[in-house]
Amino acid sequence: MPTLRKQITTAIKGILESVSGVGIVQEYHRYTRTPEGFRTYFTKLIDQYTRTANVWLITRDGFTQTADGVPIPQEIREHLFVISGYVGLKDSTGSEETFQDLVDEIVSAFESRKRLGLEATVIHVRPPQVPVIEHFMFGPILTHHCDIHLRVLERRTIAYVA
Repeated sequence: MPTLRKQITTAIKGILESVSGVGIVQEYHRYTRTPEGFRTYFTKLIDQYTRTANVWLITRDGFTQTADGVPIPQEIREHLFVISGYVGLKDSTGSEETFQDLVDEIVSAFESRKRLGLEATVIHVRPPQVPVIEHFMFGPILTHHCDIHLRVLERRTIAYVA
């Protein structure tokens, strides 16, 4: 059975993919140590016809837990998920405006899904935060980049061992 972290990541991916204009969505970050691995990985993420990127990567950046305010044996775990988006920059097409609108549409999609479709365990998704919107080199391509932070509160029941 997948962990709740994996279930949340899959739900986030589904919501992202439902937004018009979002390209490739990956449920985790990939890393490589070799130039060949780098080329292979990034070639899969870059549209070979337009030589541009439209990639959204999801990761969990950390979590906190508390038992304050909930009955024993429950705890609340607050996950911090980060969605990193990279979309090719092309000034002649006004890509800055298009990217900014896309970020707003993604945030709106999460605002309307406060439990991510995981009602049995997800209590609430705090309002999304976007602390970073910038330009960034994604492999060999200049892109618009943003980080969208989602704080997801999960109710957990702890099985105490005697």
